[in-house]
Amino acid sequence: MTKQRASAIAEENDDFPPPVARLGSGPVFTLDRVLEFAGKWDPKPGRPRAAR
Repeated sequence: MTKQRASAIAEENDDFPPPVARLGSGPVFTLDRVLEFAGKWDPKPGRPRAAR
């Protein structure tokens, strides 16, 4: 998974854990909290519909 996709998932999901720090290169998350989120997350397959 790319950093960009991980950031998008974090922004799109209120349940995503908050970062423990924000660096110039981006937010930093702990692995255990991200894995906990991933175990509960139900991703939607496919691309989202385009806005009309």
